[in-house]
Amino acid sequence: MTSKTKKRSLESSDSSDESDHKKQVKKVKLKDNKKKQIESESESESSSSDSKISTSESESTSESENEIKQVKSTLMFNDKKIIDKVNFKDKPWLKLIRDQFKHVLWSLENDDSEPIAIVAIFTREECDKFLSILPEIYKLENSSAILEKKRYVVGFDTEGQIPYSVQLSTNTISSVIYLKAMDELPQPLQQFINEKSIIKAGVGVSSDFERLSNIFPECQGTGALDVACVAAFNGITKNYLSLDQLSLDFLNVKKYEYKKHMTPEALEYTKPEWIEFQMKQLDFIKYSAIDAWLGFRISQVLYNHLKNHSSFYDWSKSQLTGNFKFKPKQSDGDSNNSNNNNNNNNNNKITNTTTLTKSVKFTYFSNKKSKDSSKKETSKSTSTTTTTSSIKKDKKQEEFKNQREQEKKNRMEAAEKHTYLSKLQNIQQSKKRPFI
Repeated sequence: MTSKTKKRSLESSDSSDESDHKKQVKKVKLKDNKKKQIESESESESSSSDSKISTSESESTSESENEIKQVKSTLMFNDKKIIDKVNFKDKPWLKLIRDQFKHVLWSLENDDSEPIAIVAIFTREECDKFLSILPEIYKLENSSAILEKKRYVVGFDTEGQIPYSVQLSTNTISSVIYLKAMDELPQPLQQFINEKSIIKAGVGVSSDFERLSNIFPECQGTGALDVACVAAFNGITKNYLSLDQLSLDFLNVKKYEYKKHMTPEALEYTKPEWIEFQMKQLDFIKYSAIDAWLGFRISQVLYNHLKNHSSFYDWSKSQLTGNFKFKPKQSDGDSNNSNNNNNNNNNNKITNTTTLTKSVKFTYFSNKKSKDSSKKETSKSTSTTTTTSSIKKDKKQEEFKNQREQEKKNRMEAAEKHTYLSKLQNIQQSKKRPFI
């Protein structure tokens, strides 16, 4: 071979080697790029999964906060947005509430599940004002009613084992009067509760009267119209039913639910601290007021179907239940007659209260810490031992609770079907009254 041909062959081999090298480099680069893409995709997936977990955790943790925010955003004393929508021309008595009271929760008029105005009363002056205008409100709401100071019907309820509030309600207005904020039972309110001609409608009214008389002996409530008793006496229901069941059946309204917190009666606050705390519990204020309002509304439904051409007041007076308290029949051992057991706890509210004599004045803000410490010391000194009999009792109690819960479910299902309301409608249509 000549020198020229050798050079050409060398050059061609070099060029082929270079091209092979370039191809290998490209392959390596492609592999590196693919690896980077895979790594980036995996990182993005992991980050997205982490973000999902974090968002789910944040959502779960923020659920309770959102509920509290919703309550705070929807409930507000003297909300101007809602007040502007209230028709004061057709309901002039609402002006009395708007102009004279500081703490009022307003609701829309088209909402049939609650009163239009809920008044929270913390002073004796506002309590006296409300009681003075209550007959006028009742007269304006019921145009056919005779205007007399002592001839009207109100919804009635209390809160607490030791009652710290009294709720009074008409058709559109409900009030929550905080006795604990005044540290007494005002004399006008005591006279109001003792007056027999003023009818107080609700569930477990006689039990409420008894609990009030335990701490205020001069308060002897009369004029009780227990709507659960009225429904049972007239053959509408077979048992003494709770306010939940009656409101769902007769009104198609569920009781207002609130975020449960420590009950105000259990908190060891000074008087100003307790009032400040209670003013923030707007959901509980609404819950308390609606209970009294439901009692009044149920009495109206019963009247509309059982009135027999009499006025609402006269019919209510004829149906007064007095001091009657429903006592369910119970047999010994496991053979408890669950069909006769009362699902409502209104009749068992008095067991933890102590009666006072007229000479002893009751105060809400006594020194509880010393009593609690003495109780703890005595509890430490006494040691309790569990026995087989106590274990058997616990099992029986659990079985009894399960039976009660099942009964409640069955009754709530029956209430959703409006079985009792259909009986009332049959009575109104002059059909045979279903007496027990």
